[in-house]
Amino acid sequence: MTINWSEIDPTSPMEIPLSSSAISKVKWVPSWDFSRTRPTEGDLTIWFTDGTVYEYSQFPISEFLSFVSSSSAGRWFNYQIRDNFSFTRIA
Repeated sequence: MTINWSEIDPTSPMEIPLSSSAISKVKWVPSWDFSRTRPTEGDLTIWFTDGTVYEYSQFPISEFLSFVSSSSAGRWFNYQIRDNFSFTRIA
């Protein structure tokens, strides 16, 4: 998927379908820290192709943008997210 980064608004929820053998889509919802003018982290939800869904709280927007722009979402998840962020299994 081609993402027009100039149109990304980190103050709004973002749901992005991925063409990955492991991950079908991701959603990032900003968490507001009112001492800042823009959110720097939020809740990341990942839908896997096997039907499982996980949510990662306090996930940095910079990591989300790197994740969705990576050449392999599954590989990026395995190396950068899986063992590095706490999560809740939703489904």
